[in-house]
Amino acid sequence: MKSALSGAEDSVPKGLAKRWKSDVAHIHKAVVANARKMEAESERARIECAIMKEEMRDELLTREAISARTAERFRAINDAESEAGTGNAIDRAMRTATIIDTCIKQLSCHTLTVGQGTILLHEQSTQAFA
Repeated sequence: MKSALSGAEDSVPKGLAKRWKSDVAHIHKAVVANARKMEAESERARIECAIMKEEMRDELLTREAISARTAERFRAINDAESEAGTGNAIDRAMRTATIIDTCIKQLSCHTLTVGQGTILLHEQSTQAFA
C-alpha cells in the first residue's frame, strides 16, 4: 500500500494510511470467513441431498417389496378360493377388501423407517461439521 501511495504528489497522513491498512485487513478477514462459511454450507447441502436420496431410495424399495408381497398374497388367496370353490361372492369380496385395506395401511408414508445407509450418511455429516 505504501508503494502505491509513495508516488503521489500529496502525501497521505500516516494515521489515514494506518486506518486504511487496518480496514483492508478487516475486509480481507471478512471475505475469508465468508468463503469458509459458503464452503461449509455447500458441503452441508451436498450431504443433506445425499441423505434425502438414500431415504427416497429406501422408501421406494420398501414400497415395491410390500406391493409385490401384496400381489402374491392376493394371487395365492384367489387361487386357493377358486380351487376350493368355497364361500359365496359376498364373503370373498369382504375378505379381499380386508386384505387390500391391510396392504394399503402397510404402504402408508407415515411409517418411520431409517435405513443403515441413512445412518451412515448422518454420521458422516456430523463428523464433517464437528
